[in-house]
Amino acid sequence: MIHMLEAACYSHKGNVRSNNEDNFYFDGAYMMSDNEGLSEIIDFRRFLKSGTGVAVFDGMGGGDYGEIASFLAAEYMKEVLGLTGNIDSVHKFLNNICLGMNQRVIDKQEELNNFRIGSTVAGLYFYKQYAYAFNLGDSRIYCFRDNELMQLSKNHTNEQYLKENGITGRKPRLLQHLGMNPDELQLEPHIVKFEYKRGDRFLICSDGLTDMVNNFEITDILLTSGNVKNCAKTLVQSALEHGGKDNVTVILCQVH
Repeated sequence: MIHMLEAACYSHKGNVRSNNEDNFYFDGAYMMSDNEGLSEIIDFRRFLKSGTGVAVFDGMGGGDYGEIASFLAAEYMKEVLGLTGNIDSVHKFLNNICLGMNQRVIDKQEELNNFRIGSTVAGLYFYKQYAYAFNLGDSRIYCFRDNELMQLSKNHTNEQYLKENGITGRKPRLLQHLGMNPDELQLEPHIVKFEYKRGDRFLICSDGLTDMVNNFEITDILLTSGNVKNCAKTLVQSALEHGGKDNVTVILCQVH
């Protein structure tokens, strides 16, 4: 069965931060490291073919370095997907992409005299009749099917530890992310194989959305905001209306 894929991407620096440490890979496009987000939504609609990939990156590191890490990851993803042919194991292919992005960030750390920089990654890769969700960190991937929002990504944080020990007022620490030295800790991307069907919507976002807008509100927006372009814009606007304390980046895909 031939499917169409409709997708939209929007990135905003938020209401508080002076720079944008988020980035994305979308239809071959990504932002330079020095950016303030997108001035308008970008989108496409075309036949869905194997090898289509999209991703969101949320950089960290202080100063201007977080945005360098997310930029390097997006740049690497474009390089690799531009060379894609037949794939024996999609799981291994995506794992190797994450390892390659990680090494690109590690190399930059060495150039910066081991100043710690890093980035999350949350992406989708369409191959044959499946969507593969892969992530490191706390940027999220959801599937919206039959009016139900399902999280496909794994939150690589110590949030459960904080809850169990009654620790409040502290943002959970990332346990996995790009920029981890493999000599110190093994990189373990979370990868899920998911058979898509007509009508599915896939949301990829940085925590600038999920820290500001809860799942019930996200579900309501997905139900009521029309096509993916309007919906992506409404999601970002909702994050801004709820405070916009962080950069916010959203990619929304729908299978037709």
